[in-house]
Amino acid sequence: MSKLTNLPFAFIVSTISQKVWHGRAKFLTVTVAFALLVYMIIFVIPVRNVVFYPVIEKAWRQVKTSDILKIHYGELKIPDGIFSIVSCPVLLETPVNISDVNTSAILTYDYLRDPEVVRRVLEKGHGQFLPVLNLSQKIENFYLYKVAAAALDSVDVRHFIVAGALLGLSRHRGLIPWDDDIDIVVSFDSWELVKQALSCIRGFRLFKGNAIHWSLKYLGRDYPFVDILFYDKDDAFVWAITWYSRGTVFYPTADVFPLVESTFEGVKVPVPRHAIKIAKQIYNYDDCVVYRGHTQRFQSLIETYPKGYLVSEVPCTELSYMYSMFNLGES
Repeated sequence: MSKLTNLPFAFIVSTISQKVWHGRAKFLTVTVAFALLVYMIIFVIPVRNVVFYPVIEKAWRQVKTSDILKIHYGELKIPDGIFSIVSCPVLLETPVNISDVNTSAILTYDYLRDPEVVRRVLEKGHGQFLPVLNLSQKIENFYLYKVAAAALDSVDVRHFIVAGALLGLSRHRGLIPWDDDIDIVVSFDSWELVKQALSCIRGFRLFKGNAIHWSLKYLGRDYPFVDILFYDKDDAFVWAITWYSRGTVFYPTADVFPLVESTFEGVKVPVPRHAIKIAKQIYNYDDCVVYRGHTQRFQSLIETYPKGYLVSEVPCTELSYMYSMFNLGES
């Protein structure tokens, strides 16, 4: 009698145990599958790049997620002295003269200032790609760069060309015609020497927009300027200290050092040893782009003749009637 009475109870217990076990197994399976999916999205590079394509910089697409996280979230200590003002009891004279700029090597694109040519450019909507600097402005730009380079050399601080200037050097063999500044980078370990060397030059001033993004300017003027970024590095990568610059300053160390010398519209400049390779890794090299911040200078013209300034991104081959470009279409 007791066996008959206990049978239903044993059956119920068994059934409940099985359901609990199956429930736990199902939960475990779902948990493992979810964890595997998260792992693949974060750490399997092709999957990660597809999922995060809209936000992941081109420079990072072949980089392990662990390296990206280490660089982005690694601790950066800003020295207190970086904010202090340098005392300049004596202003130094730069050893560079503006006559040292080789004006005959500067790309002026005078043919693009002919009214008939400008009309043709505007008809195609390419007005934003017209050159923004005239000869005297370019001379001022390159002179300013030479002043900065001489000052850094005087304290044995190495620098090299980066970002838009590097793209221009590789694709245009000079400044990007619709760009207006020169970008250089120096080691963050040298910030104190950089600050001292650039703060006391007669006729110039060091502007510190923030602790780790500076620029050298003419005294009493905001334009032109040389953009000065800082980098850190390890055996694998070189990257900008400023987080917002890492999309254009994030290079394999082996592609940077040792630096080599190149010519930038007649000016000798240090560049990464594989400059063209880096430019193609960082940028959509074959696409010519006017970045959003640069379109502001065309605002009055856009309002006057909006159709002439419609285009801000175009395959570079479509601008072949305006400029010679180099290394397009090469892997």
